Amino acid sequence: SEENGGRGTGGQGQAASEGGTRTLHLMRLGTEEHWEVENPSSFSFSHDSRWLAVHKSRPRGEGGGRAGGGESEEQARGSDLILRDLIDGTVTNLGNVSEVAFNEGSTHLAYLVDADGKAGNGLFVLELEEGRIRPLSTGDFLFQGLSWDESGASLAVLRGNKPDGMVQRQNELLTLQDLQGSVQVFNPSDSPTFPEGFVLSEFRAPSWSEDGARVFVGIKEQQEEFEAGDDPGADVVVWHWNDKRVQSQQEVQAGRDRRSTFLAVLNLDDSSFYQLSNEDMSQVQLSQDGRWAVGFDDSRYWMDRDHENNRDDAYRIDPATGEMTLISEALVHSLGISPDSKWFLFWQNQQVLAFDLESGDTVNLTEVAGGVDFENKEFDRPVEKSTYGVGGWSEDGAFVFLNHKFDVWQVPLKGGEAVNLTGGMGNRADIRFRIMDLDPEEDGVETGESIYLTAYGEWTKKSGYFRADPGGDPQELLFGDAMYGTAGFRGSGIRKA
Repeated sequence: SEENGGRGTGGQGQAASEGGTRTLHLMRLGTEEHWEVENPSSFSFSHDSRWLAVHKSRPRGEGGGRAGGGESEEQARGSDLILRDLIDGTVTNLGNVSEVAFNEGSTHLAYLVDADGKAGNGLFVLELEEGRIRPLSTGDFLFQGLSWDESGASLAVLRGNKPDGMVQRQNELLTLQDLQGSVQVFNPSDSPTFPEGFVLSEFRAPSWSEDGARVFVGIKEQQEEFEAGDDPGADVVVWHWNDKRVQSQQEVQAGRDRRSTFLAVLNLDDSSFYQLSNEDMSQVQLSQDGRWAVGFDDSRYWMDRDHENNRDDAYRIDPATGEMTLISEALVHSLGISPDSKWFLFWQNQQVLAFDLESGDTVNLTEVAGGVDFENKEFDRPVEKSTYGVGGWSEDGAFVFLNHKFDVWQVPLKGGEAVNLTGGMGNRADIRFRIMDLDPEEDGVETGESIYLTAYGEWTKKSGYFRADPGGDPQELLFGDAMYGTAGFRGSGIRKA
């Protein structure tokens, strides 16, 4: 894309800057075929690269006649969508589109209509091959948060309106689990487990679990609109001793707070709804498949001024039942959930520990590695020192790679012996080895093949690349008096062809 004579970035355009114009250029390599679209807001390709969807910017000054609410509620968000078949060049124009998304199989395009006065608003699905459009839900609503699941067969979106005199929009959740089936509507007022005084919030788009059994949403407390009087307000700053943040911090983060939500989940098989995060447990991390969540509750520690560290009680949360199980108390250093969604790693009392999310058992990986010291001795703050971190996970989920100061250890999660992947060469030669992330789309490291490493000399300042094979020292590929790419760091500057 081109803007004001300059070059755009990436495969996803952004809205044109004030006073500027943009042009999207599509060129067929090896030919002179060329196609342009003026004033694009964003663009995306289908997963099979056959289709290109270009979402145009809405002309300035155009807005809807919506009643109530702020500017975002009053103005329609829809604009033209240009859909091009890159095989035969056919172009289709869809009007008043606010959101658009291809499914994984590139068979369907889902889009939302947001028109002036809400005329024709709705959720629609276009069958790309046949060109048929199916309206899934239409009406005098605002539709937002379009989301396909990973299989490309299920769809979710929010629809709602803002009641008079209230701050938040009152939404329902629409789900479609079969492209040939009917839309199911979840109305919070009909759910006995939906938190009283809250609404489904459009500030967090719905997201699916990997198995399509549940949808994660954001909820937000409903409030009445404040009516300002004619009398000038008192210029007084009031701070309560029980506030987690001082007034100045609250003022700086006010915009973020207005859009913040609590994480919740709807289980589609029985329509059970559970709130996963709250004021005390504001941070909740979902596993990649959505089967588990880990929550961090700091309510017992945030008032303790004797500790600089932010400490939390960590809990396993089962989204299917809402049940919580304590993992560890006063936790400072979380190392995250494994890509296969089976383990939660953390560092505590100079030990690397792995919590089995299914069984609830905890494995001491430091002991499995024979007592290797993974502590970062150079962490110079007067608090609990951290580890050097996780270098990666094996593709089969059987091993985790833990970073020593110099070496990398391959540690089994369920029985077996730990292996020093770098053979101790890093510690002997003061060379810091780290696993290279050659393919960001892959979730793990293939242990049956050679593993490529970045290398950085602690004292020589040399950098380069090595290859590690089981049973020996890493083999030097390139190592010299230069900084190659960003050798020695996670982003190696090298990608797999």
